[in-house]
Formats: sequence, C-alpha cells, structure tokens
Amino acid sequence: MPDKAAHTKSQGHKITASGWYRDRYRELENKYPNLRQSDFKRPHDKNLPRGYKSFERRGRACVLEFSSSGAAPMRKDFNTAEAAAKYLRLPQRQSPYRRLFVLEGLDPSFISVFGECLDVDPRVFSRHDRTGFWEPSHSSGNTPALASLAKHASTWDFWDLRKFKDGQLAFGHRVASDYRRIALFRGRNALVDDVGRVHRKASYWAARKPRDGWDVLLVVDPPIKALIGGKPLYVIEPARPEPYQGGYADFIPYGSTKDACATSGPQRESMLDDICYYWTSYHNLVEVGADPQIATIFLQKIIASHYMLLLEFLSARQNRLEWPLTRRNDLGSFDLKWVEQSWSELRLFSRRYVDDITFIETITTALGISETDANSDTFNSSLDFLHGHKRMSRLEAKCHAIIDAYSALASLVVGQQSMQDTKRSISEAKSVKALTWLASCFVPLSFICGIFSMNDRYLPGANLFWVYFVVALPLVAMTLSTVILFNRGYNSENQWSLQTWIESWKGLPQGNGKPDWNT
Repeated sequence: MPDKAAHTKSQGHKITASGWYRDRYRELENKYPNLRQSDFKRPHDKNLPRGYKSFERRGRACVLEFSSSGAAPMRKDFNTAEAAAKYLRLPQRQSPYRRLFVLEGLDPSFISVFGECLDVDPRVFSRHDRTGFWEPSHSSGNTPALASLAKHASTWDFWDLRKFKDGQLAFGHRVASDYRRIALFRGRNALVDDVGRVHRKASYWAARKPRDGWDVLLVVDPPIKALIGGKPLYVIEPARPEPYQGGYADFIPYGSTKDACATSGPQRESMLDDICYYWTSYHNLVEVGADPQIATIFLQKIIASHYMLLLEFLSARQNRLEWPLTRRNDLGSFDLKWVEQSWSELRLFSRRYVDDITFIETITTALGISETDANSDTFNSSLDFLHGHKRMSRLEAKCHAIIDAYSALASLVVGQQSMQDTKRSISEAKSVKALTWLASCFVPLSFICGIFSMNDRYLPGANLFWVYFVVALPLVAMTLSTVILFNRGYNSENQWSLQTWIESWKGLPQGNGKPDWNT
C-alpha cells in the first residue's frame, strides 16, 4: 500500500516541468481541487526501487498535419520536448489548418510544452495520470467532469489483454512506466493466470481554430517495458508481453483480399504508432471536416476493437466457471472450498463488469452516442460501442445468474456434508451404545468376581463356585433393567427429568393389549 501520509506535493509538481505551465497549474488548483490532490495509488518517491526512474514518465510525441486537398497527413515526430516547442512556435500556414498531436507517456517536459503552446486544460493531464478507480482518501481526488463538458476534453479507459511469461505476473504488479493496474485471473493449475488485463487510458482535448481549423491532442499510454511490484517494491524487466491472441482485429473494410494484403497491419505495441498507421494508410476513407472529434475516429475503432477482444475473453472465462455445473448426476463430488473460490471469482467478475460498463458509458457520453443514434456506417463508432455495452450488460446479468447457481450449490454441498456428518454421528452413537451394553454386562461380572475372589471357596473349581453364577446373573439382569428404565427419562433434547420418566409410561399397552394414545 502506498504511503498516503508522504504525499505532500500536489500532482502538478510531478507531471509538469518548472515554468509557466506549472504556475498556471497551481493557479487553477483552487478552482479544480483534483489538481491539488496527489494520486492515491502511486507510491512515494522514497519507496521507489533503484532503477525505476529509467522507466517513469518517459515520452515521445508526433503531429499529423491534414491538408485541405485530402492528401495523406504529414507525420512529424518529436523525440524531445525542445523539438516539439520549436515546431509549435512556428507561425501557422494555410487555412484551414488542422493538426492532430499524439503524446505517448506523461513526460513533464512534453506536458509543459503542449500545455503552454496549445493552452491545454491541466485537467486533461491530471485525469490521464490517475491510476486508481476509486480514491477514498481525503487527500486524493478523482472526481470526473460533468458529462456536458466531455465533448471538448475527456479521458477514455479500456483494457489491453496481454500474454506474459509464465510465472512473471503476481498480485499487485503494475506497469512500471505509468503505474497502471494489471487485473489478473486465477489459473487452472496456478494462483494467477499468465494473461493480464492491462488498464490503459486515452485522453482527448480539442480547440477550434479560425476558418474551420482545429488542434487536437491525444494523450496515450506508452508500451509495456517493465513491471513494478512486491514488498518492498522492485522492478521486473524486461517485460514485453505479447498481445493476447495476436491482439485486436483490423477493422478496415477492404474491397478484396488483394487490398487487405497491401499493408502489413498495425504493430499493436504502441498506440501512437497504430494511430499514425491508420491515418497515413487509410486517410482516404475518412472525410476530415470542421468537427475536431473526427481526429479520434481511428482511436475510437482501436478501443472498440480492444473491447471486442475483452468480451470474448470474459465470455470464455465465465463459461469455464459455468460448465462444471451442467450435466451432473451427483453433486457430492464438489468440494466446498472450490465452490467458495469459484463464487468469489465470479464476484470479482461482477465488480469488473460494473467498471467496464462505466468505462463504455463514459466513452459514449463523450462521443454523444445514444440508443437512437446507432449508425452502421463503417467509420462511425456508435454501433460498435452500443453493441459492446449490450454484450457487457448481458455478460453481467449472466454472471449474477451463475453466482446464484453457485450459492445454491454451496447450500447443497453444505447439506450433503451435514448429512454425511449426521450419518457418521449416528454410526458413532451406535458404536458407543453397543459399548455401553457390553459394559453393563461385564461391569457387574467383574464386580462380583472381585468380591468372590477374596475367598478360596468361591474360586473356579471349588465346591461353591456355582454361587458366583447365582449372584452374578441376576445382578447383570438388574443392571440392564436399571439402564433401560433410566433411559426412559430422557426427552427429545437429551435432558433427564422425572416428569419425562413418568410420562413415558402413559403410552404403554393396557389391559386390552393396545396402547392408549388418548391419555
């Protein structure tokens, strides 16, 4: 758990470089309290392991310039913040002037340059930097903006499924570069599976320019190069997981297989490179107009494709938990511990479904998508996200049904175990009862034998040995009769009372040989 008391500096001191933009950041902290609060989930600097700084907050950026002629956008890469600042301070050329900036990683120097030159709302970087889904501490803050403001600036959450090396993942591991969460699943023969749901974010900001121009900034997470986790924290490198099942599927509607083979497809390692790949390769499929939100169309498609892969993954995992409950003739083979573990895993599924549905709803709200606006056009993502939302909701409902089934199964397993325990107790009671009767027979015999052995005349072979049997047998009969009569005094709660003993004789047969049940 991060050291909460050690978070003394505001978030702006960590994600921005010193200068004008940090001062502007500080001036807005009173208006937007989230800017003042630190990230609840991030560890304090003093708790970070040696070598972590080589992975944290490294970034790169590029710009795609769109021309009014409809030609392919021109890409320019910025490996340093100084190169980006030099470009941004150049005077703008012909109108309409439309530019798409993509920032990969929250490098403080890049944030300061883009924030100052483009006048970006600091909340864009603040929301993107947050790693927690909920922050209950008073000294933290993750309050989202109003839905009506999402059209101009918003942050979209999604999951990137990754296949890690066997044994590399453990609970609590996170991405070293941005401290993003990795959601894990239980494996068949291991504590955790080697497939992780890596939390990813993409933030959007837009500003309209004169003559239908615009500037758009997309902030995306960098590729996974290392993990951090453990107590104390340590860095695991290299950690370059593969995209699960090859990654998301290409979404371009090709006219023929020949057209599909013309390009190699996205690399699926860097969101920045994938966005640039689609814009430079398939810009002719999109009509770039005055609405700056069109600059996010390929980002929308990539995120929707990630959710489609996640839906299939979750459906398969959920079916794997449901399958053992089907076509069973005997439920006695289920172990209660396994039932409880599966129930707990399904509860985790249910909680994550709520997060996933909330993420999709946030995206649809930012894009202005509603149920009545579903559009099946290839380059309109409304149908993609609405379909994903419906499927996720159906999976959540099915998950609750399976949880109810496991709850009923747990009751059946507990009932069967109780029945087995009852049978075992009855068997043990019968054994104890048999021993009691044997003791009732042999204790008097042993007692009389001890007394008669004091005199040689009653020993075996002596003349008076027969007296032993004359005395012992009636005493055994009297002892057994006493035990039988005494047991009649026990009630249904296994408590002895004289009243119970007296009432036990009322149901015995009377003179006609039949019990009088009315008395």
